[in-house]
Amino acid sequence: MEPTKTRIKEHIGMVTNDTSTTHISFLVSPLKNKTSMEKAEYVILDHPTQGDACPIIAEVTEIKGYEEVVGSTLGDKNAGNLIATAQILGYTNLTEQNRPIRKLLTPPIPGSRVYLPYAEFLEDTFTRDTNGKPYTTPIQIGTMEATATTTKENKKPVDYYLNAEDITTKHTLITATDGAGKTHTATILIEETANKTQHAIVVIDPYGEYSTIKEHAKKPVQTITPNPDKTAKDPAKAIKPNQITTLNAEGLTPEEKQNLYTHHLKNLWKARLEKTIPPLLLVIEDAENLKSETLEAIAYEGTKHGIALILIAKHPTELGGKILTQTTTQIMGRTTDKDDLDYLKNMAMEKAALLPQLKQGEWIINSTTTTQPTQIRVKQR
Repeated sequence: MEPTKTRIKEHIGMVTNDTSTTHISFLVSPLKNKTSMEKAEYVILDHPTQGDACPIIAEVTEIKGYEEVVGSTLGDKNAGNLIATAQILGYTNLTEQNRPIRKLLTPPIPGSRVYLPYAEFLEDTFTRDTNGKPYTTPIQIGTMEATATTTKENKKPVDYYLNAEDITTKHTLITATDGAGKTHTATILIEETANKTQHAIVVIDPYGEYSTIKEHAKKPVQTITPNPDKTAKDPAKAIKPNQITTLNAEGLTPEEKQNLYTHHLKNLWKARLEKTIPPLLLVIEDAENLKSETLEAIAYEGTKHGIALILIAKHPTELGGKILTQTTTQIMGRTTDKDDLDYLKNMAMEKAALLPQLKQGEWIINSTTTTQPTQIRVKQR
């Protein structure tokens, strides 16, 4: 990728003396078509030794007005009256086919120009794993907080993608309080994964909330309504590749649901160990209510035997550390419980303070395949 395709030609600011390998401050220079800088926007600047072939990517974390910047090396008379602080994510080498975001080892040079990146560059950069390889099967689940200008000079939210290959081969956690949109987010993941892969998907649906999947998925959807006496069709005999199967226990008592789903969970695990069913993505609503030896076994050994989990929980701590530590992607919505917050702060890291403030549809996503936790808004169906 050529440097000219990464950023808007006109610069948005200039770096002050307050710079390090982890953050920069810069004086904001008004653009012709842009009146202000916004938090969560991304900026890029040249690498101190490698130049524009290795742009540094940073996220704006704070914007303040100023009267005078003491010690500034800048003499730009056109500078505005704002100073922005940005966290450095790292830099990427445009000359490489695989372009990981690498840690910056030399601080940016004071006086360096700061630019706004194109949306296409950001989306290309963030749709790669930690080794810089493009996602094999990207699925768009929402947009970042940041907006950016496209190469056609249209402003848009930056699209956010996960890799369907990760979703179907590793474990995922979706957690938030009631009303935050856990089921909607899980539905987006299910539909996007189903539409982009041939993976078998099984959904434990205690309240009948996934019945609308058939209206949006491009794959066959079958619904099995279990009975408390376990005489209903055995789900393990109905699972097929390229198909979604929902186990709807709407109307049963909580005890009946727990007993029934625990029974089916054992059967699914046994069938997969015997390889009588295909590899599957198993989505479990109210996962904390199904905590058991079988669920722990699937969490520990499932990926080796072809079962990936999406665990949906209001209180993740009730799942226990043995299960939670096996999740490689965490999708965290509004959380107010102290114990849950104490646990999730290790996953949300610097964005943990945002968890109690998130609105419906807003999430912080952390993954072993990404460089940092990212705040997004999940898309509508």
